[in-house]
Amino acid sequence: ISVRLRAVLTHGAVGRYRTTSDPSRDSDFHPIPSADAGWTDPFALPSSGGTLSTFDLAFVEQISIGDFVWNDIDNDGVQDSGEPGLEGVTVEIWDDARTVLLDSTTTDALGKYVVRVRGSGDYALRIVKPPGLWRFSPREAGASRTVDSNVDSTGWTDVEVLPTVIAMATLDAGLSRITLTPGLLSGEPLGVGRQTRRAGRRSGGWRRRISGRCQLCGRSAPKAERTPTSELVGGGGSAGDSRFPGADRARGASR
Repeated sequence: ISVRLRAVLTHGAVGRYRTTSDPSRDSDFHPIPSADAGWTDPFALPSSGGTLSTFDLAFVEQISIGDFVWNDIDNDGVQDSGEPGLEGVTVEIWDDARTVLLDSTTTDALGKYVVRVRGSGDYALRIVKPPGLWRFSPREAGASRTVDSNVDSTGWTDVEVLPTVIAMATLDAGLSRITLTPGLLSGEPLGVGRQTRRAGRRSGGWRRRISGRCQLCGRSAPKAERTPTSELVGGGGSAGDSRFPGADRARGASR
């Protein structure tokens, strides 16, 4: 008959699996994040009875990593008085290559979080940006890691080298809301001004290029050309206005 052993731990974690060629000296239980975490491989029981004494379990103390995700209202990258924590933000801990997800959680009502890893090693933390118009705060803008934001513009920390410690509570992330204003694109306004129309009439027709950078994604806006003023009717308008035949012909956007 084929059977398996399973280890159920109330704390800590299973250590590395079979690090030597000697089954009497290494751990025979699979660790997280493998599909067989906590289990041995299947093995056959002796048909004639007897004792099997080569199944060992390596135990390691887990390291808890935190600590805080907050609404950085002024987007200065520093935790100021009155700036609240953000609830429900997903936090993930990955291996140093960012290929294996080791643990994940969401922040509580105060913006606090805890993820856990199996012992010392190299890890990377990721904050998943919540839905809506949010952006990450400037990174490490404060005098101390305990009061500033430690993630980059994509939500990742640097690879953290964790020694043998019980807890690390210095990885924070600031997020601020992006406020939409009438002028979403920096640079020349989209409207058609009276002075521009007059200049167009004097020159027998005009072209105006509109360019800028989007405040949301940082990408350059399309360049556009206006049609001659002889085609314009009525007062001023905006790009794409149906009152202006052949309004804008986009020439493409650069990334």
